Amino acid sequence: MKQFNPISTHSILLHFTFYILHFTFYILPSSAQDTHLSQFYVAPMFYNPANLAISQCKTKAGIDYKSQWSSVSKPYVTQLAYLENKIIPKSFKQDWAGLGLIVLNDKAGDINLHTFKASLVGSYHKGIIEDNKLFASLGASFGVVSKSYDPSKLIFDNQWTQSGFDNSLPSDEVLFNTNYLYTDFNAGTMLTYSPTSEISASLGGSLQNLNRPKESTFFESENRIGVKKVLHFGVDFMINEKLFFLPKFMLVSQKKAKEMLMGLNICYLMKETQVYFGVWDRAKSDIILMAGFEYNKLAIALSYDVNYSKLNVATNYRGGFEISLSKKFGKKNERKVSAGKKTMPMF
Repeated sequence: MKQFNPISTHSILLHFTFYILHFTFYILPSSAQDTHLSQFYVAPMFYNPANLAISQCKTKAGIDYKSQWSSVSKPYVTQLAYLENKIIPKSFKQDWAGLGLIVLNDKAGDINLHTFKASLVGSYHKGIIEDNKLFASLGASFGVVSKSYDPSKLIFDNQWTQSGFDNSLPSDEVLFNTNYLYTDFNAGTMLTYSPTSEISASLGGSLQNLNRPKESTFFESENRIGVKKVLHFGVDFMINEKLFFLPKFMLVSQKKAKEMLMGLNICYLMKETQVYFGVWDRAKSDIILMAGFEYNKLAIALSYDVNYSKLNVATNYRGGFEISLSKKFGKKNERKVSAGKKTMPMF
């Protein structure tokens, strides 16, 4: 008989309490747009560090590039790179850990607001039921963030003239900082249940900017970044040996801003190639169309945001383009039970 390490009832209750708290946060009202990706399922540890090292491969690396709002302003460009590695000490019966690195480079708007962030991520996955049919995940990350912008691109009300704005006029504003640096702490948890090899469900949540770092360009301002709360749920269905349905849901809340994403990716196996198609909805904002494929552990996905918000008068329904590239390395490891043990979908 296989051995496994049970987790205490007390720990299970703590996990469920954590989820209830997250749900409460989202029911209550929770400010500018933060970095967001349409293909959030490609690098899920970016939104919840508990997602680190849950795939069946030993190592995974990837990059993501997103450009949006080019139809109404200077494009907002987001670049993401990540590396994750699964760690399984011989003393672990069915648990495992993960260690990873995330690098973010983001440029936004006419003032060239530039954000660079490097984060070290760690996770631990604890088996609750034999063969990991139910396991709990905990994760945390520590990041260093650098932000800067071009103050010459700013326009203030006292620069208004009869012929329009003239930013060559003095603004009479005292800018304390155009470059600043701060640290960032994130933490998350997740439960994954796989009653059979044909179905797997996960529910998780994370809290980001836990230390509420100070972010301001004005002298003695106490403006602090709000805690970002993330709730996500997903199910992987193996319809047959060739067809997978992968629906997911994610809700993000930060101060008074909210973002809700839901949709479905479909995976179809053609010999050694996996083909993907997906349709997603960013509530009150975008319809997202995705297509991609995976061959020899290398996956490429393309997506486009069709904007249908009130801004579509200016955007003409043009939102953003995104492309991701990811690669798995090493032999498959059975420390995770999920849909399709033999052909685990990348997305």
